[in-house]
Amino acid sequence: MITLLLIRHALADEHGPNYPDDSLRPLVDKGHQQAAALAETLSALAINLDRLFTSPYRRALETAEPLASCVATGKLEPLEALADEDYPQLLAELEAQLADGAETVALVGHEPYLSELASLLLVGDPQAVEIDFKKAALMVLTGPLAPGQMSLAMMLPPRVYRRLAKHKG
Repeated sequence: MITLLLIRHALADEHGPNYPDDSLRPLVDKGHQQAAALAETLSALAINLDRLFTSPYRRALETAEPLASCVATGKLEPLEALADEDYPQLLAELEAQLADGAETVALVGHEPYLSELASLLLVGDPQAVEIDFKKAALMVLTGPLAPGQMSLAMMLPPRVYRRLAKHKG
């Protein structure tokens, strides 16, 4: 049984002439704040990660960086398959990577891929469940890492982090 955290990258700079290569778009200041707040939230919830995989795109890597403090190894692991919609390949790569017995795993990626992956894992069809997956949102699934076998445990939109931060300060 796996606890799988799906995390959409935080707010990034707009695609356009400044970033003709979409993979190079960085987070904006608010995005860095969102990523830091998410790391604080995971820490406050006592969520410790065995592994942290991220899309190799800059905005996903920058979102994952503060989350490395929640990982036993302290490192993030870029995974090319998180940047496209080849879900069978992604699941195969994850199965191979998780042969070490990791139980709590996070994936930092993009839309629409994360919503479609969640739909696939929840009901077996990547198009069946429509999910409003906001930037910097967190979805937690539990169960066997197989199509139609996981259950939704939690969904936290980024506005929750802002409320937590207000009550903390």
